[in-house]
Amino acid sequence: MTFTTRMFIPAAVVVALSASPLMAQEAPQPAEQQQPAPAPQAQAASVEGELLRVDADAKMITVRADEKEQQFRFTDETEITGAGRDVEGLSTMTGTRVTVQYKVEGESNVATKIDIQARAEQPAPAPAPQQ
Repeated sequence: MTFTTRMFIPAAVVVALSASPLMAQEAPQPAEQQQPAPAPQAQAASVEGELLRVDADAKMITVRADEKEQQFRFTDETEITGAGRDVEGLSTMTGTRVTVQYKVEGESNVATKIDIQARAEQPAPAPAPQQ
């Protein structure tokens, strides 16, 4: 063997042996990912007023409370209680007092519960006096 070959082999072995501890080190762990902050929950509120309109196709109701009209979108998950108990019954109840519990989602008010209050019974007219 030539002198160059005899020097090259030990040098290669030294390089290989010194590189192996570097390769054995653990790979650095990626920084712990932060959980995104939870989205702010829609704020719940309620309003009591007179049911003015029901648009079953658009799934919207309009209620007058404190001399101003407010619109509410309702969904299949909206709970309807009291007289009428469903959208069809609700549409026949205009003029009735309702309490709407809702949450604000973006630009719209979404009804979570609509409580229809029973209409006050109209007293029967007094009989005409007989002559």
